[in-house]
Amino acid sequence: MYPAILKNSTLHYFDDHSILLTDKDNYILNDVETYIIEKFNGHRSISEILKEIGKDLNTYNYSKIESVVMDFINNKSDFLVLNKTSQDMQVKTSGIKNAKVPINIIISLTNKCNLKCIHCFKNCSYQNNNHIPYETLINTLDFLKNKSISIQLTGGEPMLYDNFFNILSYCIDNFRTTVTTTGTLINEKNIKNFKGVNSVQLSLYSHNKNIHDSITRTPGSFRKTILAIKALSNMKIPLIIATIVTKSNINYIEDLIDTAYKCGANSIRFGTLIPYGRGTSLNSWILSEEETRYVELQLEKLSEKYKNKINVITWHKKKSNININSKYKALGCGGGLLSWCISETGIVKPCEFLEDTVHPIGNIKKTEIKDLIWKCNFQKMPEHLIKFEKELNKENTSVKNMCEEIQEYYLKYCSDNNVR
Repeated sequence: MYPAILKNSTLHYFDDHSILLTDKDNYILNDVETYIIEKFNGHRSISEILKEIGKDLNTYNYSKIESVVMDFINNKSDFLVLNKTSQDMQVKTSGIKNAKVPINIIISLTNKCNLKCIHCFKNCSYQNNNHIPYETLINTLDFLKNKSISIQLTGGEPMLYDNFFNILSYCIDNFRTTVTTTGTLINEKNIKNFKGVNSVQLSLYSHNKNIHDSITRTPGSFRKTILAIKALSNMKIPLIIATIVTKSNINYIEDLIDTAYKCGANSIRFGTLIPYGRGTSLNSWILSEEETRYVELQLEKLSEKYKNKINVITWHKKKSNININSKYKALGCGGGLLSWCISETGIVKPCEFLEDTVHPIGNIKKTEIKDLIWKCNFQKMPEHLIKFEKELNKENTSVKNMCEEIQEYYLKYCSDNNVR
């Protein structure tokens, strides 16, 4: 028999272990499991693998080696296949052994934006002009090539970045690439540049143009967004609509889904307000627990109703096999470890929702990315988060309102008993 890994899988080396990314799920493997799985390329038989391991370990105790290898095979059937004949199924690899290279990078190219959305947690506007220098960004991406897997380009409005299409082209050629944009700058002349992206995410806040434009505070933004959705759909470019559920639109969820479907979107995702930045004063947007449960049930029903038309992303969380080891003291979602955010100032941080000053991992303007992958440390993050919480409390908001993962982290690590 010839053991191999499921097709389209990637073995990502991270610190002293690895993470196997498959179409089914993701799996953490320890150092021994990582060593074994490296031998499974589809054209080595089990007996050949046992001999090779014996040679590596300078031992002829094949019975013990066989016991360990067969136990691994029998317990990892979720992502292993046993072929009767030799087939080349070499697994792709990423990351660096004994270094903390993130799987995903979210890059805010600029905080400049042509819209003035009333809820923007980053206070983006057309007057802002912070951005990552082009050469710095290219050098960073060049190092991450073949090491990180996916890149998300965002802003502000990323298309206002001077060299946006050069960056986009580089990312499409070397990473799984997502672009988060208002869509209002997409037109017939530039849309061809999006060919090859894994997805484009646009925000649509209402099926009613007047309501959408009142939220973006930009007349005509609804029309431009709808035109972008249709244009992307016509080009067969994967498209996700992102929107926010509030008390005022809670009964119009299906109208938004129907609008997104008719315009040609592939998926629609519903979120809630991040009460920070310009969103701090929008208490009327915050859902109660009862309303949140109502939305969850509605999305479950509508996901089933529209399953042959558009993917309605529900709020039900699928549990992954990736559990962040508590020794890192990092966010449970992997923020800061498996995922990095790089702000328009060059700051590398665990999460987009955290200020650059809260817990910076480093700054790519000052330190090369190749040096930062060895330095991720979250031992001081709890005290930094407590300080940030006090600042937010002055604005009548809290880190616990930002997302579930930050809330869980705060409750776990930021009590008086846990902070030293």
